[in-house]
Amino acid sequence: MRILLVNDSPLVGSGSGTTTEELGRALLRAGHDVRGLLLADRRDIAAPFPVRAVVCSTSAPAAELPFDFPVWTWHPASRATYAMLAEAEFHRLREVLRIELDREVSDFDPEVIHCQHLGLWAHLALESGVPYVVSAHAASLQVACEDARLQLLAEQAAENAAALIASSEDLSAEIRRRLPGVETRLELVRPAWDRAAIARSPQPGEAHLRGELGLPSGESPLVVFAGTLVPRHGATTLINAAAICESMHPTLRLLIVGDGPQREELHLQAGRLSLERTHFLGWQPRAAVQHLLGEAALAVVPSHGAPSTWAMLEAQGAGAPIVASAGDGREELLSLAARELVPPDDHELLADAILRGIAEGWKKKPSAMVTAQELDPARWARENIAIYERARRERGPRV
Repeated sequence: MRILLVNDSPLVGSGSGTTTEELGRALLRAGHDVRGLLLADRRDIAAPFPVRAVVCSTSAPAAELPFDFPVWTWHPASRATYAMLAEAEFHRLREVLRIELDREVSDFDPEVIHCQHLGLWAHLALESGVPYVVSAHAASLQVACEDARLQLLAEQAAENAAALIASSEDLSAEIRRRLPGVETRLELVRPAWDRAAIARSPQPGEAHLRGELGLPSGESPLVVFAGTLVPRHGATTLINAAAICESMHPTLRLLIVGDGPQREELHLQAGRLSLERTHFLGWQPRAAVQHLLGEAALAVVPSHGAPSTWAMLEAQGAGAPIVASAGDGREELLSLAARELVPPDDHELLADAILRGIAEGWKKKPSAMVTAQELDPARWARENIAIYERARRERGPRV
C-alpha cells in the first residue's frame, strides 16, 4: 500500500514527529511504500523513508514561507504559535500546504493519507479526495478546537476522516468531549517502537556519558525527566520534589532533559530551593535521551492533561522503572511491576515514590514491563494497515 504520512511538525523535536518516523519505519518493514510530507525549518530531513519538507523559516535560504513554522505548544526550532500568525500569514501557509499536498498526491498517488493533528493538512487531505485518517494529540486537539481560525477546519476534517486515532482511552474520551458525533470512527491504537534499535546503537559507558554531560563521576543514582518544559508536563512539581529528595538522599541526582517556555522559571525555582544536585541539560537528541534512560535508576513522568506516550514508551523500552502521575491514560501505558503512580501535582508523594524506588532497587528487580507484543512495531503497523484498508474500501478508488 502507498501511504503518505503528513505532519504539521518536523520529525525531530516533537512527540508527533517521533510518531511519524517510528510509524513510517514500522510500515516500511511490513512491506509498504511510505513517504512523508512535513512542515520543517530546513530541507534536509534524515528519515528512513523519502520526505518532502515545506520549509517555514525566517532564516533558512529559499524557504517556501518566510516565517517560523507554528507550533502547538513548543519546539526547539520555533517559538511561533498559530495564534501569533497574522491573517495574511495564516492564509499563505494554508495555500502553500495545499500546493505541496496536491503535488505529492500527483507524484506519489497515495492510497491513504495519515495526518498527525487535526490541523491545516488534515483539512486539505479532505479536499484532496484521497482517503485519510487522523491521529489526534492532546495539545493540538485543544488548540485546534479553541482557535477561531482552526476550529471549523478541525471539525470538518474530523467529521470526514475515515478514522480518528487515539493512543489512550483518556484521549479517546477527550475527543468525544470536544468532537461529539465522531464516536463511530474513533480507533484506539497504542504506538510502539523498535526496542532493538537501542541495543544495536553504540552505547556509551556511564562514565563517558557523565563526562559528556558534565556530571560528577561516582555511584550517584540518576533520576531522569525527559520532556518539554511546559506546565502540563509537571516539572514544577518535580523541582519541589527534588528539594525533598536532595535532603533525604546524599547522592541522588535529578536530570531535567528538555527545554521550553518554563525554563527560566524552573531555574529560578531551583535556585530558590538551593538545589545542588538537580541538573538542567537542555534539549538533547533522541539517542542521548535513550542512553540517559538506560543509565537511569528511575524515570519520572509527572505530567497531567496528556499521556506523555513517548516518554513512557522510551523509558520502559530502556528498562527504566517509572514514577508517574496518575490519570490521562498513563495507567494504560504502564506495567504492573517496577513502577508507581502518584496523584498529579503532589510533590511530597512524588518525592516519596522516587526515594522508595531507589531504596528498594526497582531497577535491579525483574519487571513485567509491557509485553514484547505490545511494544512490537509489527503489531502497530498491522493495526494501522487495517484502518487504512477500511478507509480505502469506504472511500472507494479515486477517479
